[in-house]
Amino acid sequence: LQQTFLCSCEGFREDRGLTLENRKREPKNETRCGCKAKFRVHVDIVSMRWYVTLLEIDHNHDLLGGTLCGLLPAHRKMSQGDIDEIGRNRKAGIRPYQVYGSMANTSGGFHKVGFVKKDLYNQVGKQKKLLYSDACGAVKYLQELCTKDPLMFVAHSIDKERKLERLFWCDGESRMNYEIFGDVLAFDATYRKNKYNCPFVVFSGVNHHNQTIVFATGIVTRETEETYVWLLEQLLIAMKGKHPLSVITDGDTAIKNAIKRIFPKAHHRLCAWHLLRNVSSNIGIPDVMSHIKRCMLGDMEVGQFEMLWHEMVEKFDLHDNNWIKEICLTYFRFREIEADFQSNYGQPVLQTSLRGIERSAAKQFTKEIFILFRSVLKKAMLLRVIECQEMSTGYILKVVKYCGVGRVWHVTYCEDPLDLRCSCLRMESLGLPCDHIVAVLLYLDIDDLPSCLVLPRWSKYAKDQIREKYGNGSLYWDSQPAARYSGIFQMCKVVAELVHDDLDEFNNVIDMLGDG
Repeated sequence: LQQTFLCSCEGFREDRGLTLENRKREPKNETRCGCKAKFRVHVDIVSMRWYVTLLEIDHNHDLLGGTLCGLLPAHRKMSQGDIDEIGRNRKAGIRPYQVYGSMANTSGGFHKVGFVKKDLYNQVGKQKKLLYSDACGAVKYLQELCTKDPLMFVAHSIDKERKLERLFWCDGESRMNYEIFGDVLAFDATYRKNKYNCPFVVFSGVNHHNQTIVFATGIVTRETEETYVWLLEQLLIAMKGKHPLSVITDGDTAIKNAIKRIFPKAHHRLCAWHLLRNVSSNIGIPDVMSHIKRCMLGDMEVGQFEMLWHEMVEKFDLHDNNWIKEICLTYFRFREIEADFQSNYGQPVLQTSLRGIERSAAKQFTKEIFILFRSVLKKAMLLRVIECQEMSTGYILKVVKYCGVGRVWHVTYCEDPLDLRCSCLRMESLGLPCDHIVAVLLYLDIDDLPSCLVLPRWSKYAKDQIREKYGNGSLYWDSQPAARYSGIFQMCKVVAELVHDDLDEFNNVIDMLGDG
């Protein structure tokens, strides 16, 4: 009798379906790389003990560490006890996400549950969370959270009648995220999803997986400049004085004035979604929408933008439209464990003939950003450099489409220090190299994606420095009482698994607990 245990990266994936051009879904990461690590055990018939007969400990790939190991399929397991607990909660009307959150709370963290939320949803389905609370209850609840999360920040103010006027809060992980990704801040005060119709303010951003993350939230009773100044002041206090480089809003005057006072050096941008939504209400011409979209979302240089905008204004006679004037002025001044697992476990399937630069990007970018970059890489294959002019500080290269007719982009290239910039300014606005820059890299035979084209906020290692600063897990609610409770709860689950099928053992455990 024997048993062989293999590494999850052993062998290779079949090529079936990977090369299809019209795939609707992105192929899963290629995790199998022919790893030879394994061990084999036999059982001794006489002693009935297992002994090792083969051991290969060398892996040909980087090993996952920390909390990521538990996300491997082979490590995820939903026991019968877990399934029973989910069933009992569902019968009581508790929703799936609440069940998962409760299990994470009692287990000591989501990474200790033993399975991911998707596994639970595969059992019971998906619904949204609703949470209601009045003002006093909300303040009390947030203050209780401060005792569990040492980095939690809560602030509130009351009016002359001693009623709650403003409430602001953010937890430790949000503060950590802002420290890394707080260069761009979205300030949205358009939510009123509560019975008091008070604006619910959300400060959000985007992480290195291109996912929306919340930095802080607030509730206010008045939408005044002073109210928003107070919120931004609390944000600055909570985030240790760090100012964002750009702030995105819906264009509200009170918010705009507050930003000027608190973040005087930040670039104020208008939210594209709000701009497009207001087109029909401010301009009663149906065909204008497509032209506005083309100007706002199109890939063009400043000169072409001015020309198209002027053509639109002339065509629809919008010279005296105040909204258009304001938009033009403002716009012309210019526009986290499962995702880590997906980015760090395995490598994306390479899909272009430019394997060197594609592989280099896959090693540096998170999976979501890499997928965006790969589309840029494919577009770059349709471009070519037609001229390279030497300057005192470097080179200027002209890039065109292969047909050679139409637009020309200018890419500047400096060798020391290495730097590439394009006239389309896409790298400056999106933080991702454009296809024109990539075309120049191919022209220069550069296979490794230069570090100057990889913003730290988009890399797999964006959070490494902050983890070293705070330590793994220190931002989660792991106070000593909670940790002790979680430890006991986990042991009780193990005992329940062992004795629930044996009546004698069950009675013995009950007797021991009763005697205690």
